[in-house]
Amino acid sequence: MTGNPPSAAASTAVDDSIITAKVKAGLLHSGDLKHLDLQVQTQNHEVTLSGFADNRAQVDTSIVVTKAVDRVTNVVNHIIIKK
Repeated sequence: MTGNPPSAAASTAVDDSIITAKVKAGLLHSGDLKHLDLQVQTQNHEVTLSGFADNRAQVDTSIVVTKAVDRVTNVVNHIIIKK
């Protein structure tokens, strides 16, 4: 049985899905962040965070947690602080 190896695009898509799952898990396990409704999207190992936070510390922590995930190359912050 011979087959073609997965394409680079398919491999990246799988990596991106794994990164997204790991970021979401990290955010859920971070005490002050688990109640936030943050969206996580990953494309080519770049993670975009969006949603709302109560304060700047939550935004900063979200970015730190995301950057700590293996294979994340960049974090784009679109989190809005509620007033």
